Amino acid sequence: LSNLYAPVMDFNSKEVKKLSGKSVPALIKIATAHFNRWVRERDRNKGCISCSNGKVEQAGHFYSGGHHAGLRFNPDNVTGQCVRCNHFLSGNLIHYRQGLVKRIGEARVEDLDNIAAYFKRTGYKWSRIMLIEVILKYKALAKSEKSCKSKKSEKSCKSKTLDFLTHQTKTI
Repeated sequence: LSNLYAPVMDFNSKEVKKLSGKSVPALIKIATAHFNRWVRERDRNKGCISCSNGKVEQAGHFYSGGHHAGLRFNPDNVTGQCVRCNHFLSGNLIHYRQGLVKRIGEARVEDLDNIAAYFKRTGYKWSRIMLIEVILKYKALAKSEKSCKSKKSEKSCKSKTLDFLTHQTKTI
């Protein structure tokens, strides 16, 4: 978990300086917007995780971001959903879990369950530095994902995204 949110940023950049003056709730709001945009771009062509036939219009959390703060920006916990499943069916969680197992596998879903149980016992509080890192990371990933979707070679785009994520953890 520590590698997922560990800071790897240039503290002297204009963007970091601009963001560091904001409150934690304001940073959570900005991070949520960038992260959700990235999730919608990532899952745009996959369809709704719960019903499989709805258009991806929202980023739905398997474990609520409000009740499980530590999972709010976990890519395994958030996938694209249609408005019907996410909003009107309150996540459509039974079908969400089935779709999640198909998409990421039983082991990673069980890991998610364990992480959720851990955070429920211990709590989780976001720091400014971690939120700024999330903002910068998913802002760049969303931009990269969007430009890749417009190109034809999706394999090279996936490897670029994996390279970016690997670089983020290696530089720690």
